Amino acid sequence: MPTPTPPPIAPAPGWLVPRRTLARPVSWAGVGLFDPATSSVEASPVTEPTGIVFELRPPAGPSPVTFALSLDHALGGSRHTVVGVAGVAGASVATVEHLLSALWGMGVTDAHLRVAGPEVPALDGSALPFARAIGSAGLRPLGERPAAVVREPIHISVGPARITAEPLPPGSPPALGLRYQLEYDAPAAGLPPPIGPLHAGFSIDWAAPDGAAYAEAIAPARTFATAAEAQALRAAGQFAHLSPSDVLVLGPAGPLAGALRMADEPARHKLLDMIGDLALLGRPLVGLVSSHRGGHALNRALAAEIHRRGW
Repeated sequence: MPTPTPPPIAPAPGWLVPRRTLARPVSWAGVGLFDPATSSVEASPVTEPTGIVFELRPPAGPSPVTFALSLDHALGGSRHTVVGVAGVAGASVATVEHLLSALWGMGVTDAHLRVAGPEVPALDGSALPFARAIGSAGLRPLGERPAAVVREPIHISVGPARITAEPLPPGSPPALGLRYQLEYDAPAAGLPPPIGPLHAGFSIDWAAPDGAAYAEAIAPARTFATAAEAQALRAAGQFAHLSPSDVLVLGPAGPLAGALRMADEPARHKLLDMIGDLALLGRPLVGLVSSHRGGHALNRALAAEIHRRGW
């Protein structure tokens, strides 16, 4: 875990990056990855610079619960990320990372998200349906805002998993560079690991985000599980509402059903998740982030440490 550092300091001046919102509303509906209930999300443009705002309607509540996306509203999650208002029944929504990833990857910094249901729809397990709809809607400018800028190296590790953040080299554009190394241990001596090792990388230039590149390189990468993980999850009563085509299940020889969309699809999905989890900062991040075996918890820990340092 990170070495203790002094209390937060006032944010230092840094890059101003363009804000963008949707040009028109878009919506999605479907069952969740973990919850079989049907949910819907409508993403709408905003006229004022609000950041990403969630509007949730608790099933038993008389009125919606509204909050701006920030680490204050991150409620954890092991295999996904949950946001909401702690202590308010029904005021949370799960598996937000794919939608948040698509918003950042397509260049959206400000939007109003109305969610009806407990979980963002899983759709095909990737961010592609979100990215396509956002791309069709188009974007419009909404002024500028300061980015969160990595100013010195951060290293966080838990067991063999680790994540680091480093400043960009001098003269670099205001961008978020991402690298991921996927590696699994062999289940037993003499047996191959269930996946990998695989490497993938991507970059978001906040001055001129390339939504088409995100939609081609990152958004299509689907949620995945090893055969052993999938068996354990089903034994625990999860994913029972999903068919083999809804979740990419991988063995040493590849997918148990269907085919990979890209040779390094699992590593690219980890980048997809990383983008969505880092969006919890509530503003664009400038720096280079690298992860080895990391997941949602480490992504959120890095975001929290960057926020705590006042960058």
